[in-house]
Amino acid sequence: MGVYVPIMQLGRQLSGRGIPAEVYVLEDLYLDHIKQKVPVYKKAFHQSFAVAKKGAELARDISSCLDSVKLRQLFEVWSREGRTRLITATGFWLPIIEQYQRYIGSTRLEVDCLHLDAVHSPSYLVYENIGVSYNHIWFYDPIGKSMSYRIAISDEAPIPLRMREERYIAHGGGWGIGTYPSAVQELLEAGKRLNVLAYYEEDIKPHEQIQYYMNDPEWSPWIKDEYGRMQFPPLARIELGQAPVYRNEQP
Repeated sequence: MGVYVPIMQLGRQLSGRGIPAEVYVLEDLYLDHIKQKVPVYKKAFHQSFAVAKKGAELARDISSCLDSVKLRQLFEVWSREGRTRLITATGFWLPIIEQYQRYIGSTRLEVDCLHLDAVHSPSYLVYENIGVSYNHIWFYDPIGKSMSYRIAISDEAPIPLRMREERYIAHGGGWGIGTYPSAVQELLEAGKRLNVLAYYEEDIKPHEQIQYYMNDPEWSPWIKDEYGRMQFPPLARIELGQAPVYRNEQP
């Protein structure tokens, strides 16, 4: 969800400004047997940061994972609707965009490649020779050590720090990857109160200084709501002895 939620937020903002926008999920184009393995990879990466790092190092061209029938159907829809402006936040879409360019012929695509990481992400490195003529937008400026662009969460003014409860948020991104559990222990030892995102039931270890939250384990980015729309991951505050109530905000 490192790119899913920002793109969902961007799509909502574009639509709010009267610019038609639709979000597509890469996994929807996978061959079915590969798509079914995604939850397995997700848990393996969550359980072992070493496995996650090795997976990033072994990132490769995903063309063999894509369903040619699904691709053709997608290109037929895009071509029929005259879609020529595309935005991607992951390099894995680049070979698909190149195929679509060949499908529609001479009409040139306008493509914005968003770089949400401070360095080239593995997905872009795999395709560093593709899309060099596209518009590459870096959100972080390493020279100025500052953010060049932001995707706002809301139009509402931020709550002043003095009015907020003093708590630190600990999480590992959409898949719960990284060394954040050790940071949790360090912060607890320092007497800090935390909001911690759990990814599986076994992640929840009751502690008086921790308030746990968890995304609905039944949710996946490619599961649409009853209106056929992509949706934000439903989130619940975990209370001991109570069934979690997962909610999200519709785009």
